Amino acid sequence: MPETPLKLAAQQLVAASLADLTPEGRAQRTAAARAQGPGSLQYWAKRVDPNQVLDETERTRRAQEEKTAYFRRIASGRKKAREADAA
Repeated sequence: MPETPLKLAAQQLVAASLADLTPEGRAQRTAAARAQGPGSLQYWAKRVDPNQVLDETERTRRAQEEKTAYFRRIASGRKKAREADAA
């Protein structure tokens, strides 16, 4: 007899929770997504030099600068939001 969608969803939640019990389990499952996100230097290297015409040193330097600028913009926005909430 097939499972109901509700029972299936509950089973999937339990399975996901059990898989997350070990740090390496979650790390392995999310590694590809994290590598493609803004926290990754590879992400910024692709953005600053999509055609890979720069040498590796210059590409890495520019990627690091872009990454730093991105996170500083986020921090600045959060600071402004906190100040607006406090006012």
